[in-house]
Amino acid sequence: MTRFDAYLFDLGNVLIRWRPERLLADILGSADAAQAFSDAIDLPALILAQDRGLSVAEAEARVAARAPQHLDAFRTYERRWIETIDGEIAETAAFLDALRAEGRPVFALSNYAAEHMVWSEPHYPVLTRFDGRVISAHEGTIKPEPAIFETAIRRFGLAPARTLFIDDRPENTAAAQALGFAAHTFDMDRPHDLAAALPDEDAALFRSVATG
Repeated sequence: MTRFDAYLFDLGNVLIRWRPERLLADILGSADAAQAFSDAIDLPALILAQDRGLSVAEAEARVAARAPQHLDAFRTYERRWIETIDGEIAETAAFLDALRAEGRPVFALSNYAAEHMVWSEPHYPVLTRFDGRVISAHEGTIKPEPAIFETAIRRFGLAPARTLFIDDRPENTAAAQALGFAAHTFDMDRPHDLAAALPDEDAALFRSVATG
C-alpha cells in the first residue's frame, strides 16, 4: 500500500466519544424516557439541522412549536451538552499527534453544530490540532452529501486517491469512496483495526503510539 499524502479525520466517535444517550438518560431518568423524548421532539432531525447551521435558539423554537412540554428538558440538554462527550479516543488522538510531529498533512471533516464546537474546543483541544477543518455548520452542508467533501478537496488541495478519510459511519465512508477517497470505517470499540487500513510505515507508527 502506497503512503498517503494526507489524512482527513472525522471528529465524533473517531477522536472523541460522543454519547448523547447517556446525558439524556441522566436528564430524563431512564433510557426509555430518553427515547420517548427523542421521538417527541425528533431529536435526530434537530441534530442534523444544527449540523447544517441551526442555532441553539432556533432549535429551542422548533421544540417549543412541536412539543412544548419537552422544552425545559431540551434546554437542560443544551446547557449540559458538553457532557455528551465521553473523553478522547486515545489511540486516534495519539496517531493524529504522531502524524503532525512528522509534518504530515492532517485535516478534519465533521458534522458539528457551530455552538457545540465553540463549547467543545476548550475541553478537547485535540479538535483543533489540524492543518485545516471543514465543519458542516459553517458550510450549510453535511456528510454524506458530496458537496462537503468537494469543499474539503478544494480548500485543502486534496488528491482523494492519496488521502485516507476516517469516519465512524459507513454511509460517510461510502460517499467518500464514491469521490475517489481511500476510506476506513472506524469502530471506537475496536480502534486498533485502523492499522489494517494504513500503509506499513503508518501502521507501524500507529501501533507505536496507540494504547490499550
